[in-house]
Amino acid sequence: MSLKYKFSKEEKELLNLNDVKFNEAKPYLGEFDLHDTILLLGNNVSLEEALEFKSFPGYKCYYLDGDTIDNIDIHQKYLSAVDISIANALNLSRDNLKEIILSKPHAFQRLREHMKMHGQRPKEIISTGNSSIVFITDKIVNKFFEDPNLWNHEFDLYELFSKVKPKNIVCPSDESLAPHLSLQYIKGHSLEEYIKKDKSISSNKILKYSSGILNGLLEMRQAGIWYHRDIRPANIMIDEEKDKAVIIDLGIATTDIHAPIRGNSRYGNSGQHPNDLVSLAQVMYSMATGKKLFSKSKSDELTMYKQM
Repeated sequence: MSLKYKFSKEEKELLNLNDVKFNEAKPYLGEFDLHDTILLLGNNVSLEEALEFKSFPGYKCYYLDGDTIDNIDIHQKYLSAVDISIANALNLSRDNLKEIILSKPHAFQRLREHMKMHGQRPKEIISTGNSSIVFITDKIVNKFFEDPNLWNHEFDLYELFSKVKPKNIVCPSDESLAPHLSLQYIKGHSLEEYIKKDKSISSNKILKYSSGILNGLLEMRQAGIWYHRDIRPANIMIDEEKDKAVIIDLGIATTDIHAPIRGNSRYGNSGQHPNDLVSLAQVMYSMATGKKLFSKSKSDELTMYKQM
């Protein structure tokens, strides 16, 4: 764009509102619209980086229309400025970004909309599981769901703790709005990471962390949640500041006393109904030995005892 380009009154107001200098914006405006330009500059994305990602081969574009996202097969779209900002913030390669976009298009579209609305810049992706994308911004853990029904389910469970704040269950922040959850940030690492690092944990720590997990299960039961159904080291955070265990991820927890077993093939149990205490016992075994008591079968449907 020519340096003689003249901004309209509305454009000048928008630039001033976002503390963007006119001369900084001009080089971008030949390739990006004003909104994307402000977003790119606000996230310290250079023009060279932006152009590199803009040349990224097109992917199937997903549009948000109410609660429905339609797959437009015939339309190919370059990465938007929001996508470039996300990739830049998380130090993601093109291939990694494309994998996330195509595997969880609904969740990623909601992440885009959230960034456009709030201007938040993700600092670290925690996980990109089958049903959600979880990332950190400003000591808040944000969870975007592929299926809005999963958001409804998990949000309703956290609402059960609205009157009494649990000590050993991760708590939602006050910023949770459909279709994403904002959760308390816990400084530390998962129990799974601790086990991998230390191989075995001291008996005092095992007692302390196990007591915390047990208390978390009791807090869930008191709130009306019968089963977590996914107690395993990856779903236990160790709060470094308070040196305590905190249960996370209520994604498949249930208030149904007759609920069936779901997932958790290595730390589950073989009964007709879930038993979080059986899972806790296996977590304790892993803390003590650095190993898993059960191994997954090839079909991943059953668990079997390892040859001792």
